[in-house]
Amino acid sequence: LTPLLVVGLLDASGVPIEALDASVLENLSEEDLGGIEADCYWCLTKILSEIFDHYTHGQPGIQKMVQRLKEIIRRIDSPLA
Repeated sequence: LTPLLVVGLLDASGVPIEALDASVLENLSEEDLGGIEADCYWCLTKILSEIFDHYTHGQPGIQKMVQRLKEIIRRIDSPLA
């Protein structure tokens, strides 16, 4: 979450990363902070939706990726498969 927050703060404040400190928060409006929060939430939701299947019972996401890898190997190097 921290990298998402840093990117949002840099974008909203316009300061270089070297100058990013707690005083930047004091200079941002409630609207800016709300926008940063919404953007972080949206990004985190997208990230979690992509990896969710990898961490559920039976790990269907990982199994699907392994199956795709097997198919690619079979097409490229059949004896190896």
